Amino acid sequence: MDQRFTAVETQARHCWALGGRYWEFVLNTASYVAGFRISGGDAPCEGCLEDFAARWQQVPDTLIGGLCAPPPCGAAHVTGLIFTRHMERLLQLTFRLPAPDAAQAARELSHWSQLRLDFVVAGVTVFVVVCSFCCWSLA
Repeated sequence: MDQRFTAVETQARHCWALGGRYWEFVLNTASYVAGFRISGGDAPCEGCLEDFAARWQQVPDTLIGGLCAPPPCGAAHVTGLIFTRHMERLLQLTFRLPAPDAAQAARELSHWSQLRLDFVVAGVTVFVVVCSFCCWSLA
């Protein structure tokens, strides 16, 4: 868990240093693929559905990742354009993936210094002491 946190923190800091916005993306791959519809009754290319199924089996059931996007990009751009194009290139697909639904939304991550906070209770020990004091005071 520490390695994952460190990796995300490093990626986010690098993204912010470049002036970008860092987004976390969580995708339930099974529900995403289940929602695919092919219009017109024909596959986008000969044999590409079978090829896609074979490549998609390599993707985990829950895909969690981070993306650095240009400042003007919002959640809709990240979810519907940047992430799908990234997956198309990663899987070497010859057709476009549809955008995930709103339930598979991206969340922007921000540094704590960017938040407007009146006060902070930091640390587990401090939190337990403050909660215990509050409970004792209210009793």
